[in-house]
Amino acid sequence: MNIANIEDIIKKTCYTIKLKLWRAYLGFSIQKMAKTCNTSISSMHKWEAKTSPIPQHIKLYLNDQYEFLLEEFDCIEPYKKLRMYRTATGESVASLAELIGISETLYRDYENNRVHLEDPDIVEFLQKELAQFIMLKQDEPKKDELKQDELKQVPKQVPKQVPQQAVDKTIFTLRNIGGSLKVRLIRAHRNTTQKSLANLIGCMSHEVSLWESGKRAIPKEYKGRVDSLFMSLIKHMLKEVE
Repeated sequence: MNIANIEDIIKKTCYTIKLKLWRAYLGFSIQKMAKTCNTSISSMHKWEAKTSPIPQHIKLYLNDQYEFLLEEFDCIEPYKKLRMYRTATGESVASLAELIGISETLYRDYENNRVHLEDPDIVEFLQKELAQFIMLKQDEPKKDELKQDELKQVPKQVPKQVPQQAVDKTIFTLRNIGGSLKVRLIRAHRNTTQKSLANLIGCMSHEVSLWESGKRAIPKEYKGRVDSLFMSLIKHMLKEVE
């Protein structure tokens, strides 16, 4: 998925779509997602139905997850993309099975990863359709945002910037520090508990404790998520420097 400006897509995509895609990626029910977000099942239903506003702290959480989904899009397993597409579009199993040209039983087996999805035509369909769905499901700019864009066009004095070479060297150094320190820095930056960070990563709290203490290395399936959160921390730090 060739995305030129991930930050722009994150900004423009509505939070309901972000919520549905992230829930589908995790394979969580409404009930389990409500528990992860520390809210009621009723609130979760309302957020997904757009009948109640999503709180600011949940929006920040969803932005992080959506950035991860976009950056790792090409690496997401086909069965997860199948689940994400159905959940986000609201299509039924029957209609999608008919669209793809398979039985409902096989569709469910694919989506639940009971049968490995290797059909190249289906994989290509999911890659194309889900990417197109993400690109299309972006909010129209609001009047206030348009005014802000007009203001941005007004020439202003450009502040002295940190040399790019120094920035690149800093990023390289930080990216290569140990997993234990990364986890501690992420928690400190977010001022969160091990349990909350575990929910964010999608693992158990005792695993975060083991990683943070250096008693166990971060497994491959979680390393990408931890690195993504750490890169968000670095970007935030660099913005403050600017």
